[in-house]
Amino acid sequence: MLMIGQLTRGIRLFDLTVLLVLLGGLLLSFSRGAWVHFVVSASVCFMILVAVTPEPRMRSRMVLLGVVALIVVAALLIAFLSIDSVHDLFVERAKVIQPYDVGPGGRFTEQRLALTVILDHPNGMGPFAFGNTYGMQQHNVYMQGFLVYGWLGGATYLTLVAATLMIGLRAVLVRSPWQYYLIAAYAVFVGELVEGMIVDTDHWRHFFLMVGLIWGLAAATQNAAWRAGQGQQLRHSLEKPT
Repeated sequence: MLMIGQLTRGIRLFDLTVLLVLLGGLLLSFSRGAWVHFVVSASVCFMILVAVTPEPRMRSRMVLLGVVALIVVAALLIAFLSIDSVHDLFVERAKVIQPYDVGPGGRFTEQRLALTVILDHPNGMGPFAFGNTYGMQQHNVYMQGFLVYGWLGGATYLTLVAATLMIGLRAVLVRSPWQYYLIAAYAVFVGELVEGMIVDTDHWRHFFLMVGLIWGLAAATQNAAWRAGQGQQLRHSLEKPT
């Protein structure tokens, strides 16, 4: 929401300061998942904002502010990396493949094993059963759905994800008083879907909060469009000569 405010209302010093503090905290979390989540969500948010903005002048201003934001983030990153302890830990965490990702018991090894286990358990294994049996979770929420809840449960989870994506994408393009809130929720949701490929997000309460926000705001958008259409039809009928 801070990013959206900077892009749509203009630079505000207090909001910018808070945003930079949050970005610094995000960097110092040294979480690859958090970094990927932010990059994906911020990119989705920016692209949707540019797409739904009708005025060419405002779109150009958004693009310019986006370029400036990249420069500021790069400068912030360079400043933090000038600290030796931060630099060393950042380089270590920034590696795409970590020791716990590969080898016996590694994340990706467990994911390959999980594909076979899913086929052998059409009714699922139940919560934590895969980790208790094979020593480590597979760290993939889409596999998790099938492993825990069976083929029907996994397919249901994928259906929920796909339906939320489609309904949300349709709603974010419609002008409404709550459009920016919907864009923010949708961008965060897309980021969590990407992060779900490397971590189990089915127990994250804020994941379901985003789902609820998208469905609720999409329903409000549809209701507002329906009422506007009904009002327009009523005005046309009143304007018809008798």
